Amino acid sequence: MGMHIPLNKTNNAEKIDRNIEYRVQEMKTDLKLDDKQTVKLRNILIERERRRQGPNPMSPKEYNERLREFLTPEQYNTLVDIRKQRQQQQKIQPNNKQAAPHPDPNQDPDDVYN
Repeated sequence: MGMHIPLNKTNNAEKIDRNIEYRVQEMKTDLKLDDKQTVKLRNILIERERRRQGPNPMSPKEYNERLREFLTPEQYNTLVDIRKQRQQQQKIQPNNKQAAPHPDPNQDPDDVYN
């Protein structure tokens, strides 16, 4: 007799946590965030993920506005440039997953660090 073993929900939560931390570290490096900015970013990403699970997800517009609150103009411009580069890579190689890795396919397409 086969026995159904439910999936461990902790594994999914751990995957989400790893994905958030990966994005935090990538953005910290690419945008040269200081410690305070890194904490703010992490909090926004956690809130965004929490809200994604509920009835009021964070819109791309709200996400960008929240980032602008603590990024310098230079950092935000760098972010915009990175997004443009990644979008171009995706257009050139849309079926090549190596061109633009996506740890979570359900991520917002406006989020360059998904």
